[in-house]
Amino acid sequence: MWVARPFTGRVRDAVSALLGAAAARQVVGALVSTTQVCAIDVVILRSAHALPLADYEDAVQTAAAMAAGLDAIVTRNGGDYKGAPITVLTPAELLARIAPTP
Repeated sequence: MWVARPFTGRVRDAVSALLGAAAARQVVGALVSTTQVCAIDVVILRSAHALPLADYEDAVQTAAAMAAGLDAIVTRNGGDYKGAPITVLTPAELLARIAPTP
């Protein structure tokens, strides 16, 4: 599984608010040891600037996902990625795609 760099910060903040800083550190440690983080460099930033997305952060995530060769972005805010040149799924849509068939 790949994640965008801002995701790790959001996870840290959410866990810290609920369970405290020590738990947040442990969760982020587990997250970064079991996932890969999409690289963001000047090429990604320039690519993001050229995308037709309204929000630049979403465009950066899209450009990073595309550069990493990912199949899709999974987000609860699919509307934020309108016009993205990559498949955008909600978590429920992803689960429906990967769930074993009976």
